[in-house]
Amino acid sequence: MRCEQADEMLTARLDGRLSDDEEAALSAHLAECDRCRAEWHRLEALDALLAAAPTLPAPAALSTRVLARLERREQVRRLLVGGLALVLGTVSLAALALAPVLTDLLNAVGLLTLLLTGGLTTLGNLLAVLLVRFAVPLVALFTVSLLLALALNGLWLGAVRRIRV
Repeated sequence: MRCEQADEMLTARLDGRLSDDEEAALSAHLAECDRCRAEWHRLEALDALLAAAPTLPAPAALSTRVLARLERREQVRRLLVGGLALVLGTVSLAALALAPVLTDLLNAVGLLTLLLTGGLTTLGNLLAVLLVRFAVPLVALFTVSLLLALALNGLWLGAVRRIRV
């Protein structure tokens, strides 16, 4: 065993977390290595000193501050989850609302007929045609949906803050 490994195992030995094999290997190393044995004696003395030290009760305000911080953390988590749910719901509703419009648009330019009759055989061809014909409107609709979702998320966060305060 090397001294670096023994150093890592010394605190585990103080805590009683070594297996029987590790304990035997560490004991054998300590019997041979003066430096590690001296370090072990220093750690034992420090452990005894800390065990003998009196414990003081925590300040009264500490538990209040810790609980308040935990509550704030939970509120932030709930706000983020609620906002994310709102954004995803808005985007889903926008997609559902736009599906009939997109279907009508595909039908108007003849793509729906091509899809149903097998005229466009590969997904790549379909995506290329959709990209060419609908790239700008889809980007615009996506941008508007995203801005709407962000605006609703901001309203949600503001409403929750007013309720909480």
